[in-house]
Amino acid sequence: MRRALPVLVLASSLASAQEAPATGDPAAEGAPKSEGAPTYVAVVVGLSQYATLPEEVELNFARSDAATVADALQDLGQYNYVFLLTDREATREKVVDTLRTKAAQFTGPNDTLLVYFVGHGIGADLGRPTLLAYDSTLEAAQTDGFDVAAFAQDIATWTRAGTTIVVTDAIHKNQLDGIPFHGPAADQWPSIGPKTLVISSTKAASPGKDGAFGVAFADAIAGAADADSDGRVSAAELTAYLDQRFIGTEQTPLAAGQTDEGLIVARGVTPGMTAVGGKEEVPIVTKDYEIYAAKFVFRDGIGQTVSCPGAPLRSCDPSCYVRAFKGGTCTITAIVDGKEVRSKTLALIPGRYDCGLRSDGSLSCHPPQLPTTPTP
Repeated sequence: MRRALPVLVLASSLASAQEAPATGDPAAEGAPKSEGAPTYVAVVVGLSQYATLPEEVELNFARSDAATVADALQDLGQYNYVFLLTDREATREKVVDTLRTKAAQFTGPNDTLLVYFVGHGIGADLGRPTLLAYDSTLEAAQTDGFDVAAFAQDIATWTRAGTTIVVTDAIHKNQLDGIPFHGPAADQWPSIGPKTLVISSTKAASPGKDGAFGVAFADAIAGAADADSDGRVSAAELTAYLDQRFIGTEQTPLAAGQTDEGLIVARGVTPGMTAVGGKEEVPIVTKDYEIYAAKFVFRDGIGQTVSCPGAPLRSCDPSCYVRAFKGGTCTITAIVDGKEVRSKTLALIPGRYDCGLRSDGSLSCHPPQLPTTPTP
């Protein structure tokens, strides 16, 4: 996944909000957060319908995507508290109240808050990226919606979470009266805090396919992204999985922020698990899994190199073998038009990896055909 900012050290309408805490009703408990193991809290917002927008710009998959992501976070990603708001319950007031008075009860300096939004956004093309709540209007979106410049500061102030993860799927092909529904890309968010990961379903001004990203993200959280089979999904594993998932499509997920790539996004997961279809047919990969040989073949650039875990840097120009290395994230580079392009790619099985430039100028490698997991 292309990172636009430097990483340091790296849905029919529902009548009411669905609150799905894994350990009871947070609103009923009302107790201050206790010290101890980190608490994981998520606020998931999905908007297929809007009070002020016509039917022709409704999003077919937003509400169901939000429900799928919420279920994956609670049931498979081991989030302690998950708040789901869809359609008419996702008003600006409700979203603010959920973050400020509910999620805030359970987040502190040692805890993680994840905010997931799928719906419409506007203003990114004008330098004022904004997310639209159910009751937002196009005319006054910066005040009755969520202008991300202010929203980022509000999230930090309201919740005080030590780690904040923001995921948005809000860049769509729809438009109304000449106004494109282009919400914020990951690199258009200001800093929320020293430990922040921001992911957008696609890059700026490049509409994603409705219904594609939500399922991919839910699968990643469920365990499909757990490349080293340690029962956790790190930020590095999540972004690498999403990058691989959209190879060959016109959609390019984007990541930005200031956080350690070892940040844990989900824990207690089952490696290879997917949110909807169950177990993925992927090879079993552990920390000690050794790949005897992988061939990297580049179609673009010159001076290409590959660096994989436990193996020395290899010069390719345009192809090379990397032997006897640990399965995981490899760094690939190439000189294109006189400038070095550097990206990361997952190498989990032996075989040929075809590498080249994507439409956004980043490098990616198509993995070999994955073998199916043997049936016990």
